[in-house]
Amino acid sequence: MAIAKATGTVFKAGDLAVYPAHGVGIIEGIKERQIAGKDHSFYVLKILGSDATIMVPIANVEMVGLRKIMKKSMIPFHRNLHGHEPETKTEQDSLHCVSANSEKRLTV
Repeated sequence: MAIAKATGTVFKAGDLAVYPAHGVGIIEGIKERQIAGKDHSFYVLKILGSDATIMVPIANVEMVGLRKIMKKSMIPFHRNLHGHEPETKTEQDSLHCVSANSEKRLTV
């Protein structure tokens, strides 16, 4: 059975993904289901730290906001909240602390 509709974001089994309002999960695979006589493909997403498993229609991935986890190199912590480069040692330390804490939250 073919995937219902191509999307810009493609996942494979083992990928980590963020599902809004539920958190980070791992893609366990793709399941095919027939609903109202039509074939549909779903990502099976197991939410980490809970017993929840969510089936996300592949055709609706972008609409529901399912996305890949941002790589550490893409996190823009080089500027402060006002968009300026950190000027003082305190601001630099503060940004480092925020970056380290964010990294811990994203590390699974």
